Amino acid sequence: MKKYILPVVALLAMLIRQEYTGRPFSGSNNKLMDLLAVLCINGSEGRDALPLIHEGLFEVWTIAWTPQEDREIVDPTERCLALLTLRQDGSFKEPHDVTGIIAKFEYCMCLTFLQEIHHHIQADPQSNELEHCLALENFFVEKTCSLAYDTMSLPDVWWTDTKTWKSMLYRGDEIHFADLCKVFKEMEAKLVQIWEEGILMGHDIRVEYDKIADDLTNKDVGYSFPSDARNPQLTHWDQLVKKFLQDEATFAHFAMIREGTIIWNRSTLQAWLKSYAELQSLLLFRAQMLSGAPCHGTELTAMTYCNTQTQPTRNLAVLGKHISLLCQYLKTSTLTGKDKLIPHALDGITSDILDQDLALERPFAEVAARACFPDKPEVADLY
Repeated sequence: MKKYILPVVALLAMLIRQEYTGRPFSGSNNKLMDLLAVLCINGSEGRDALPLIHEGLFEVWTIAWTPQEDREIVDPTERCLALLTLRQDGSFKEPHDVTGIIAKFEYCMCLTFLQEIHHHIQADPQSNELEHCLALENFFVEKTCSLAYDTMSLPDVWWTDTKTWKSMLYRGDEIHFADLCKVFKEMEAKLVQIWEEGILMGHDIRVEYDKIADDLTNKDVGYSFPSDARNPQLTHWDQLVKKFLQDEATFAHFAMIREGTIIWNRSTLQAWLKSYAELQSLLLFRAQMLSGAPCHGTELTAMTYCNTQTQPTRNLAVLGKHISLLCQYLKTSTLTGKDKLIPHALDGITSDILDQDLALERPFAEVAARACFPDKPEVADLY
């Protein structure tokens, strides 16, 4: 949420600065100096500034700004957007780097108009919320559309094969579909190599299964298909730990016994955790690129494989015979007020290694994290 207010903070700072210098500009408001005075009060928590901030933003966002003949950007919000997207060389950022700023402005506009509607309702409890909403609708639609339509550019992609769609130009570089297939083939080979050599340390150990049971309606905290009693082959989480401890060469690689106590070799454990992190990054990349339409990057890295108190619907589930990621991010969620579950089926290699990871490697990763970071239990909790 703090990141969402940054463009609005920049807008207010721009308006206050222009008002303070005494230069005439569109969007000038005498209350801006009152806002500056309140913000400069020592010990002020900013509560007195909130009404002034709301009044200033609401006035700026409900004025029909008329373009001038000298092509000056008269709308303060558009002017602020132009400054925020201006590079040091004088050029402007690409549209895909601008949409995030526009989305933050739109989100704060929604909150500002919603606050104004609540003010009207509090002043007149008998009034209709829908009427106030419709009265502000034109301002919001006009403002957001003007922000979006003012951002234009030429395409990054140009298809050179318009029959089979197997070749294109991306920013002038020729790309063939066959080359992309080679990338994922090599990635799969690297994934298996890290899995067998860096994670399993050359041991021939795996969990055999022909089907996996998963209760999709179970909302219990901590539940996931690896913990389901109907999947006994996945519930023996200490298999890899025992294998490493029982094998003399592997045990000597990771630890030693001194006076009857296991002393872990932190350097080798950290190297193993590095390989484990590389494995996870490859799994996430394959899940992002080989499971249909890619999901939102920030959502992908924050997914949970089991239910939590704050997220009772886990992101990893078994749908029929397919291990799937359940995503919820949708660009229309803000407009509809509802999230949707969007399943992404994983490919066979990614699914199998992910199952083996949860059943075998994740417990040892937790042991390694506790040994490497004994004073930081929150690190081990991440596993």
